[in-house]
Amino acid sequence: MCDSGSKAAGPNACGLGVFVPPTVPSGKFGLVKTMDGKLREDLSFDSRIGEKYALIERKGGHNLKVGDKVEIVPLHCCGTVSLHDDLYCVRNDQVEGVWPIAARGKFS
Repeated sequence: MCDSGSKAAGPNACGLGVFVPPTVPSGKFGLVKTMDGKLREDLSFDSRIGEKYALIERKGGHNLKVGDKVEIVPLHCCGTVSLHDDLYCVRNDQVEGVWPIAARGKFS
């Protein structure tokens, strides 16, 4: 279980045009990276269970411990961007910019 759900990472699975490593099952909602930047192709993120929580699934079992920190890479986040104040632009594990979200709070 992970404390980042559909509001943070999107409630939709990846679609056409999104790169997903071949080891990640289709229909998943995000990729999982360790805090040292390593992509865990054996783990997948599924945010369908709730707005605040999600599942991290591993082929053949689970080797994360309670309290381990991971980075979730959403595969489709259109529906969640306006729920946040800022978008952090990351390249090669470095924050290159912070963009304010102009649509924040504009749902009607």
